[in-house]
Amino acid sequence: MPSATKAARWPAIPLLALSILLSCTESMPGSAPGSDSTAGAAPISSPPRADTAIGLPAGADPLVWQEKSIITGLDTEFPDYFARTIALDGDTALIGTPADDIGGVNGQGSVYVFTRSGGVWTQTQKLTASDGAASDVFGDNVALWGDTALVGAPHDDIGAAIGQGSVYVFTRSGGVWTETQKLTASDGAAQNLFGSSVALFGDTAVVGTPFKNVGASLTQGTAYIFTKSGGTWVEHQKITSLDGAANDRFGHAVALSSPTSLLVGAPYHDTGGDNGRGAAYVFAPIGGVWTEQQKLFASDGDESDSFGSSVAMSGDTALVGAYYADMGANLQQGAAYVFRESGGAWAEEQKLTASDGEGNDLFAWSVALSGDTALMGVLTDDVGASMDQGSAYVFMRSGSVWTEQQQLTISGGMASNNAGWSVALSADTAFVGVYYDKVGGFERGTAHVFVVSKETGDGCAANVECVSEFCVDGVCCDTECGGGDIFDCQACSMAAGAAADGICAPLSMATECRASAGACDLAESCDGVSIGCPADIMAASGTECRASAGECDLAEVCDGIAMDCPGDVSAPDGVMCAGGTCMGGICMGSGGSGGAGGIGGAGGEMGGAGGIGGAGGEMGGAGGIGGAGGKGGGAGGIGGAGGIGGSGEVGGSGGRMDQPIGDPSSCDCRAAGRTSGDAGYAAFISLIGGALLAARRRNRARSSLFVI
Repeated sequence: MPSATKAARWPAIPLLALSILLSCTESMPGSAPGSDSTAGAAPISSPPRADTAIGLPAGADPLVWQEKSIITGLDTEFPDYFARTIALDGDTALIGTPADDIGGVNGQGSVYVFTRSGGVWTQTQKLTASDGAASDVFGDNVALWGDTALVGAPHDDIGAAIGQGSVYVFTRSGGVWTETQKLTASDGAAQNLFGSSVALFGDTAVVGTPFKNVGASLTQGTAYIFTKSGGTWVEHQKITSLDGAANDRFGHAVALSSPTSLLVGAPYHDTGGDNGRGAAYVFAPIGGVWTEQQKLFASDGDESDSFGSSVAMSGDTALVGAYYADMGANLQQGAAYVFRESGGAWAEEQKLTASDGEGNDLFAWSVALSGDTALMGVLTDDVGASMDQGSAYVFMRSGSVWTEQQQLTISGGMASNNAGWSVALSADTAFVGVYYDKVGGFERGTAHVFVVSKETGDGCAANVECVSEFCVDGVCCDTECGGGDIFDCQACSMAAGAAADGICAPLSMATECRASAGACDLAESCDGVSIGCPADIMAASGTECRASAGECDLAEVCDGIAMDCPGDVSAPDGVMCAGGTCMGGICMGSGGSGGAGGIGGAGGEMGGAGGIGGAGGEMGGAGGIGGAGGKGGGAGGIGGAGGIGGSGEVGGSGGRMDQPIGDPSSCDCRAAGRTSGDAGYAAFISLIGGALLAARRRNRARSSLFVI
């Protein structure tokens, strides 16, 4: 949209009586939300930390920002200016609505609280000032850090001081936000507009007062630093620039990147003799006193650029908007400047402009910064045929080079929507405020939520991460591709069998799609054409599923219905087997014959003992017959022990009694059954022990019969 002159071209904003009250006045109609400087703050559940952002690895495909939702207040009306300011921290967003009528009180203002759960943003509370009054424009600026929020009400009357301004502190406990304190300037005066900008980092808060007079310098502007001690916020210091002058509007925008790094914009400051060229000032505490460290200005700045009209900080990086900067013949196209700190000194790193910028776009009307990601609102950008619809641009840094990544345009956009009046950024989520968007036919205002999404083929863990909204087999897929069903014959990642990551395709022939679930369940394989796995089938009836483990163990077969093999079954008792017959799944054999009886000792007092019968066979045979007694009346042999399951036999018969030798009345039994010496006796005992051991091994034990 070319423009022939430098004459100011203001956004298409409704000419309401209230509009003159909104903090930047008609001559400076917009300010960046103070909360943008902390857009990358820690999640609510974590302790405060430095800003972080999604990084773009070297060589990686660019990430895509995708509009996921549009939100508005449940009770907004025309013209509430919903989303004039936005603060974002993790899963919590504060949406300023400074023209909201509260209980019939016009322009008192409010702030809507939204929280995200499962990717869905829901209004959970509406904040208002406990002592709010008409035209306070509560919510004109907001800042958020964890469970603490600051809400500016720059037109709040303090006593008789009309428009002195104030800031309200809210804290969250148990999910509920409660007003805990009201902040005002110790030397406040009428029309100071204290609260025109706010910034928050941990226990440090900064409040801009751009219309504050400094001595005789009218509207030179100041900023107030508050610190929290013991749960109470206390004014710590008032600051202004060392070279400040009338109409600088120092404090128009403020940002914090740590409790010790502060950036304050003065967009109307005359730099190098150029009226309204603008400047931004870096402050840091020295010995507890905040001291100006450096003055920043654009290397190619020009008159009326308004450098410092919007500011943001993240770590060692500062982002400064100059939305009235001319780009060649494109007057008031706008630009943003990136500065980086090294060794305590800040140096300009790069100038950012839109690749398709035109005159009067007002690029960088609002700015946000989170790590290596920058977001700039372009208030009056023409989108297609929709004049002044507005948009936002995302830039990302790799090393020290910033590259335009994407233009964010709102769905359903219309002419004069002024999208980009406010922007906020936290990690992979961006908010674009459209305070003049129509809802139900009326300009009530909306906020459009954009989330970093991944291209087809990029790794993912959930559908919400993908542009296609299909995360299958660990990658963003071009289609639903069966939803990742593990029993189908299609895949979307090479790891799962696809030809390429991100393209859903049938699996190759013979690829197993369903494993066997039992001995009688067959595994199924893909046919290379169909995307469905064949029906689950069982092995045919009669298919052997467990082989025989011996003569007395039967083989088992499938029944064609059940997936498991039947239980193990033995052959019936009595079935013949190689060693005899099956009993309880074991083949039982027969016993051996008894051994011959021993021969009685010659000439002994008593005949030798008969031999021990042979032990029964291992598998149930009968025991052998005991040997006959020797001459001289020795005892009969012991019957053989029965085999396992067999019976023992009877003992051998006693020997014939010879004529006694020696005194028949002596009854000397010591020589009975023994030869001279003890060797025969030991052998006898050994044989008895063996017989007893065999008897213990039988299934049906019986007592041995001793015949004397």
